[in-house]
Amino acid sequence: MFVDFATLGPDRDLTCDLCVVGSGPAGTSIVREFIGTSLKVILVESGDVDGNGDVQDLYVGESVGVDHTDLDACRLRMLGGSSNCWNGWCTAFDAFDFEPKSWVP
Repeated sequence: MFVDFATLGPDRDLTCDLCVVGSGPAGTSIVREFIGTSLKVILVESGDVDGNGDVQDLYVGESVGVDHTDLDACRLRMLGGSSNCWNGWCTAFDAFDFEPKSWVP
């Protein structure tokens, strides 16, 4: 069931056993593990089903360290998260991924 939080009144009850934040591949996979259990699970996503420019603008910011595509251009706040811009493309880890980074504690 999809519920737009903006349509809920002030007496909204979001009581649950588990709240998963983000509907990308990880969040959706976790929620699916609880289908058919007795737990009440809520999956929250800051975007909507089709994307929303105002919400997407929350990603505008600065990335430090390795040069990278702007955050608001490579991340999506919508149902499915950033997997909507992957086009089915994933890559294997690179040796660089495992090297210490001075900007990462």
